[in-house]
Amino acid sequence: MRLELGNIEVKDIVFGDELKLDGGTLTVNKQELIDLVLEDDHLVSCDIDIAKPGESTRITPVKDVVEPRVKVDGPGGVFPGFL
Repeated sequence: MRLELGNIEVKDIVFGDELKLDGGTLTVNKQELIDLVLEDDHLVSCDIDIAKPGESTRITPVKDVVEPRVKVDGPGGVFPGFL
């Protein structure tokens, strides 16, 4: 068996009612994401915004990154990382 990795090109990200990828636009349900983050008992509040290139926005450095990957075929997990 050979592991084949696939690529998904995301050109834009927006907030919406459901999680979906359509034509390069990733739609994320903001409240569902906030609820997921707040499952961590160490956090008491959370807010999420989308920052895009060209906007006048200050972003603090990212301290750790997990590359999202997709397994194209066969049994097993889809995403080896976690949020």
